[in-house]
Amino acid sequence: MAQVKGLIFDFNGTLFFDSPLHIAAFKRCFEARGMAVPSDEVMVRDIFGMPNASIYKKFFNAHASEEEIKAFIEEKEGLYMEFFLSDLKSRRLCDGAYELLDYLKEHSIPYAIATGSEYKTVLFYIKHLGLDRWFTLDNIVYTDGTFSGKPAPDIYRIAASRLGLTPAECAVFEDGTSGIRSARAAEVAKVFALYDERFTPELPAPLTVDKVLHSLSDWRALLEEIKLYR
Repeated sequence: MAQVKGLIFDFNGTLFFDSPLHIAAFKRCFEARGMAVPSDEVMVRDIFGMPNASIYKKFFNAHASEEEIKAFIEEKEGLYMEFFLSDLKSRRLCDGAYELLDYLKEHSIPYAIATGSEYKTVLFYIKHLGLDRWFTLDNIVYTDGTFSGKPAPDIYRIAASRLGLTPAECAVFEDGTSGIRSARAAEVAKVFALYDERFTPELPAPLTVDKVLHSLSDWRALLEEIKLYR
């Protein structure tokens, strides 16, 4: 196995524990259409990690037009941003993330975000979570319609390429089942499940992860384990 040289992070539910905000937004979308609201467990298993366009086609209208999909994305992301802005306590990355990202930047260790979020939402995060302290649009891969979303492997292959690495030289941090499938399909070196322990993903066999984490507080030990601590 190749040596791990870089780290790739999913964002929602991983670096940023925002699952309750997404669940609230999706619930509102289902209710507005008079549809049964899926349980939190179903949302974590079947919705989280997928691009909004794929979610709409799977759960609302398989034959939706581009205009209909665009309207749904605006609706859902608008609700999410509304909930985000009204919840001051949620506006922070997970424990240990600030210190880890500072260390990666200071030591020139390659790192990136690979998120199912769209461009407008990424700009929202940059503004309200101060992501420009570590990231630019060069090391954030987001949904732009040019590649297949998770669980396809494309996003992690693209993120590795942005870092000048192969997927086999990268460790991935994920939370959703579709994201873990994506990372495994990309044949990355390691997959760490990092998520809010209130929203545990169900991993059907034979899907596995290398380690389960509920924070990045022990980031030094983690970097030592994958031989990136300097």
